[in-house]
Amino acid sequence: MRSSPPLSDCRQSPAGQWDHDEGGRSWARIASLIATAKINSVEPFAYLKATLEAIAAGHPQSRIDELLPWNFKPSS
Repeated sequence: MRSSPPLSDCRQSPAGQWDHDEGGRSWARIASLIATAKINSVEPFAYLKATLEAIAAGHPQSRIDELLPWNFKPSS
């Protein structure tokens, strides 16, 4: 059984390395949100928890700016 996709299923990056690490890109997105929260004096866990809960509850895409770290208002 093959544990990784065949090379023909992978894209080659300009640097010549095989690119099939979506997990790394996902982690980079989360790390960026955490760093942005910290820069804006927001506790990252509380921010991510509230933001993911809002998305799961159907927060409209047209109001996505409300979910950015610099607009975050923690609930009391």
